[in-house]
Amino acid sequence: MKIHIFCPESGSEVKVHIIYIIEGTGAIVNEKGEEQPLKAGDFALVMPDEKHQYRNKGDQPLKLICGVPKEFE
Repeated sequence: MKIHIFCPESGSEVKVHIIYIIEGTGAIVNEKGEEQPLKAGDFALVMPDEKHQYRNKGDQPLKLICGVPKEFE
């Protein structure tokens, strides 16, 4: 398990996983550029081969826990 922290106006691509938002506000963006809002307390599931990116949409760090199945590490 990893904890990721995204500073304001940052984003990153990660592998197949489930995430839990610890703190902050952001969005998960799909390959079409569509955004799904995320806030503290939300979960998001990313399926195999689903291209995505996280974006910090707030003025504070976006902190999340990332659970990646062992076979995808």
